[in-house]
Amino acid sequence: MPDKTSNERSQAAGPPQPGPVELFHKTFHELLESIARSADPFGVTAPIVHAQLAWAAHPKELGDRLVSLSSDLWRLQQHAMNRALGLPDADPIAVVEGDARFADPAWSEHAGWDLLKECYLAFTHHTQDMLYDTPGMKKKGRERAAFWWRNWLNAVAPTNYLFTNPVAMRKALETRGESLMRGFRNFLDDLQAGDVRMTNPDHFRVGENLATTPGAVVLRTRLVEVIHYAPTQPTVHAEPVVIVTPWINKFYVLDLVPRKSMIRFLLDQGLDVFITSWKNPDASMRDVTFDDYLLEGVHAAVEVARALTGAPKVHA
Repeated sequence: MPDKTSNERSQAAGPPQPGPVELFHKTFHELLESIARSADPFGVTAPIVHAQLAWAAHPKELGDRLVSLSSDLWRLQQHAMNRALGLPDADPIAVVEGDARFADPAWSEHAGWDLLKECYLAFTHHTQDMLYDTPGMKKKGRERAAFWWRNWLNAVAPTNYLFTNPVAMRKALETRGESLMRGFRNFLDDLQAGDVRMTNPDHFRVGENLATTPGAVVLRTRLVEVIHYAPTQPTVHAEPVVIVTPWINKFYVLDLVPRKSMIRFLLDQGLDVFITSWKNPDASMRDVTFDDYLLEGVHAAVEVARALTGAPKVHA
């Protein structure tokens, strides 16, 4: 019986086995994913670690980035020396337009605070740019890594800490510590509420300083209320607008105040506007299905809008 050729023997043996380096990377990535699923359910760590591994696998590109960072750090040293000597010098790293964290003049007038700001901006900009430009990594992974890292960079900004924030320190001196006491009381209130509150919820009342656009409930079912807003124009378009709000939002998310109100904007364009306001579910609604929400909620809202306006169809 004739011997098999080398090509036939290789085909019989199956596909080539991965080498030790490929096997290590495959095993390491599987281990990371296993750890991430149990210890990091939001997927914060995995994209950042993958980006680090990707940069480690591209030493030339990494070297170019480090050279660029070193150049900016050298410019910062020259900037610090000029400021220490009292010489005028433009910031080597400009603050992004719209970033209000460093808007106070203290961040530019005092050399120490200026240098702290510039160092933070230099490392922040370079890190973000590197994550967005990570070689050998898919766009979605790069964006996830940059998103999570940006949140961490924002958290460690010098403006978030008393002794690295000249504005907060000045306020504490001007109020003789009262601003610190107010902040501490807010901290205790947040702990008690179990949430980091950005505003005092007691300051907002629907119909008084929130959701003030005039309207009336024209339909009420076990699942939803439908609100019809009073037109602001002498004539309105023939086809009304029916806005079906998400379950997780209140209807007034689109009608906060007159200058931040989509409802007011639509009315001013001559549109006739209806909106849904969903009932908060309780135990009595445990058997409600998606079909019920569709028929008794969305369909009912459309039908009442058609009935009140006489329009054969609506914008929804």
